Amino acid sequence: VLECLKKAAKEGGDALKAMAPVKEKIKAACNRSNEEDGLSNDTAQSAWARHMSLVDGWKDPGAEICVRPDKEGYGISAVTALSEASWPAVEVPVIKQAATLMGALLEPLQAFGYEPGKNLRAMTYDWRCAISKLEERDQYFSRLKKEIVDLHRTSGREVVLMAHSMGDR
Repeated sequence: VLECLKKAAKEGGDALKAMAPVKEKIKAACNRSNEEDGLSNDTAQSAWARHMSLVDGWKDPGAEICVRPDKEGYGISAVTALSEASWPAVEVPVIKQAATLMGALLEPLQAFGYEPGKNLRAMTYDWRCAISKLEERDQYFSRLKKEIVDLHRTSGREVVLMAHSMGDR
């Protein structure tokens, strides 16, 4: 997990795609009941939970584990990754439908002339973090306000916001 996340951080890649090797090991481990390769079902699940958990509900579990939104791609790659079935092991229909929604929105917007960075951006955030801590830890709402002002200034037009899940509260 650590190696995959470090690689994603170094190369500026998508954390979901970088986690593919880890996902495969966990999937394989969950299908075994013995300690083959030193990764049991319990070990895989507890390792996953440890790496996905936040200390006190908002702090990263350690300096080597840090998940942050994609800034250089205007957040678009983080949203697109979900629509490209980067997690095919997830077989829950509701999750698949929600994941496809963002891809279904982006394609027509780009065909209509919206350009990533110019007038199309996604303000993703760490969904594990309490909303009340997003500003303190990541300056999320300050950055969101700045993005909206920048989009308005750049385009000279009104800015339309679309949200889903906790982002629409």
